[in-house]
Amino acid sequence: MVEREYSTSNINTAPWGKLDAWVAENRRNHPGRKIWKLIEDTPINENSIDKLIREGWRVNYFLESNCNLGKKVISLEKGIRGYKRDRALFHELAHAVYGEELADRWAAIFGCDNRAIAEWLGRRSRSDFALLRYTITSFQLEPYVYDRVSVLAFDPSLANLDEQLVFQFGKERKRALCRICIDYEG
Repeated sequence: MVEREYSTSNINTAPWGKLDAWVAENRRNHPGRKIWKLIEDTPINENSIDKLIREGWRVNYFLESNCNLGKKVISLEKGIRGYKRDRALFHELAHAVYGEELADRWAAIFGCDNRAIAEWLGRRSRSDFALLRYTITSFQLEPYVYDRVSVLAFDPSLANLDEQLVFQFGKERKRALCRICIDYEG
């Protein structure tokens, strides 16, 4: 059994390995849940983003990040930027794509934490640089460059290296990225 050192209140800080292991165990323990089949049949990809856009979904900024299925609105916390913004966006996109089946309120009934599944789906989807670029562009959001995935997704010259590279590896590799930006420009 995978020990959970996090709860729904701090799911965003769970390391990927633990989150991935917990979701895998949850899938083994609850194989009949409809969400697993939906994830296989309808992955979060360009087609699912296009479908949300066609259905009138929009992204705005509010007091906290959430997904309103009825109003077709993904709200992101005011002032959230960079990796945190993109991670929150993709978490909420998972709720939007899978709708009622991934709604937070069903967690207790299924004995399964839908927020953890949404976080797992969101992080997994955000790690695809082409999907990150497509999603940010489709929802007309400002692109941020803060890690390898975002460098591949967007023009590296957009990076404000002092502000956006907040990860330790980013600070250590700042000079290497500066060389990438110079090479990219010419």
